[in-house]
Amino acid sequence: MKEFVNFFSNPLVLGILFLLILRIYYAWMQRKLAAVEEESEQLEKQKEIAYNFLEKAGNILLSGDQLEERLEEIGSFIAEALGADSGAIFLRHDENYVKARAIFGEGIFPPLIQTIDKVFTSKKFIKEKILSDVVPIREARLIGHVLQTGQSQVITDGTNDPRIPRSANELIEIKSLLIAPLRVNEKILGVCVLVNKRSGESFSNYDQSLFENLVNYAALMLDLLYLTHEVREKQNLQQEIQLANEVQQLLLPQNLFPLEGYDLYAYNKPAKELGGDYYEVLELGNNKIGVAIADVSGKGVAAALVMATLRSFIKVEAPRFVDKPKELVEHLNHLLFKDTKEDMFITLAYGVLDTETGVFKFARAGHEQISIFSPGNSMPKEYCPKGMAMGIVSPDSFHLEESSVTLRDEELLFLYTDGVTEAMNKYQDEFGIERVRDVVQANCQKTTKEICGILLEEIEAFTGGISQYDDITLVLIKRDKKKYRGEQ
Repeated sequence: MKEFVNFFSNPLVLGILFLLILRIYYAWMQRKLAAVEEESEQLEKQKEIAYNFLEKAGNILLSGDQLEERLEEIGSFIAEALGADSGAIFLRHDENYVKARAIFGEGIFPPLIQTIDKVFTSKKFIKEKILSDVVPIREARLIGHVLQTGQSQVITDGTNDPRIPRSANELIEIKSLLIAPLRVNEKILGVCVLVNKRSGESFSNYDQSLFENLVNYAALMLDLLYLTHEVREKQNLQQEIQLANEVQQLLLPQNLFPLEGYDLYAYNKPAKELGGDYYEVLELGNNKIGVAIADVSGKGVAAALVMATLRSFIKVEAPRFVDKPKELVEHLNHLLFKDTKEDMFITLAYGVLDTETGVFKFARAGHEQISIFSPGNSMPKEYCPKGMAMGIVSPDSFHLEESSVTLRDEELLFLYTDGVTEAMNKYQDEFGIERVRDVVQANCQKTTKEICGILLEEIEAFTGGISQYDDITLVLIKRDKKKYRGEQ
C-alpha cells in the first residue's frame, strides 16, 4: 500500500497522468467540435436547398395548370436533393380513395400498393399501372397509414416490413424508404414517397429532416396549384372572380385557435371581390404566437396574388424566426423584393406574443400604428417603430426598428389596416384615427368580438351606406386571465 501511494506521489507519474488526461480531453473536444461543424454545414446545405426550392416553386406555379406535370417537377427536385433512386406522389382521389399522380427518378418505383399479384418487368408498364390504379385508402397499406395518421415514416429494411407488398421487393430490393404527408393546416392532401438512395446507403436523420421540410413546402405549392386549377376551370369571368374571392378568404384563418387567458378576434372584408389585406395568427410553440397584419397596395387580382405569396412565405418562415420579428420582416422583404412589380408594395406589422408574460415584440414595415387600450385610461398607447414598406427597396437598403410592450390583464392589443381610418362618407370625409380611438377606448372593457362589432357599426353609420372604398381588416387580442376563447 505504501509503495502504491509513493508511486502516485511521484511528480513524474503525476505529470504523465495529467498529460494523459489532457490528451483524452483534447481528443473528446476535437470530436465534439467536428460534430458541431458537421451539423452547421448540414443546416447551411438544408437552407440553400430550401431557398432553391422556393425559387423553383415560383416558376412551377407560373408554368401551367397541368397538375401531373407540376407534381413531377416538384417530386424530381425533392428526389434530386435527397439523392433518391425513385419516388412518387399519391393524392386523395376523394375521401375514401388514393391515386398516384406522379412518379419520378431514374430508378424503378415499386408498387407499394398491391393491386395484382403479377410481378412486372417493364419499367414503363409498372409506371402506367401504378398511375392508373385508384385504391381504397383502407387497402393502401403504408400509403393509407400515413394518409390516415399524418405521421411520417422511415423504413430501413423494406424486405421485412409487412406493410410493403411482396411484389415490390421482388421487383427491387427496398433498402430504405421515406414517406411524409402533404399537409396544409389540418388537411392531408396526399403523401410523398422516396425509395432507396442512389449511393446504396440508408436515408439518414438529416435526410429525413430535409425531406419533411421540402414536403411541407411542396404541400403549400400543391394547395396553390389546386386553387389555381379550380379558378382556371371556371368558364365565366364572374364565376372566376367569385371563386378567387372564396379562395382568398380560405387563405385567411378560418377560426382563431382557443388561447387560455386571452380573447382573440379578427375581421376582414375586402372592398371588391378580391382584396389585398391579410392577417395571420400562428402557433409557434413554447407559449409563443405570431401575429401579422398586412396591406398590399392596389386591389384586384394582382394584389390578391401578392397577398397569397406573402401568406405562403409567412407560414413557412415564421417558425424559423421565433422571437425575432425584425429579422423575419427583413427576410420577407428579401424574398418579395425581386418578384414585386415596381408600382406595388406591402405594408406589414408582425409581432411575437409570449402568452405567459404578455410581452409583445414587434416590427413594422410601413404599416399603421400598433395600439394598446387599457380600461380606465382616456387614450391608448400607440407605437410606431421605424420601418418602410416591403418591396420598395433592396434588402441592403431596407431597415427596421424593433419594439416591445407588455400586455397586462384586461389590456387590448389593436391592429388594423388603413381601410378602417380612411372609410369615407358622401362628403369625402374620412372616419379618421380619432374616431377609432374614441370608439375602442370607450368599449375596451367589452369582449373583442363586441368591440369589433361596435366599431364596424360606427363606420357604417358614418359612411351612410356609401360603397366601401378600401379593404377593412382588424385583429384584436385582449389579455383576460378569466377567459378561454377564440372567435372570428
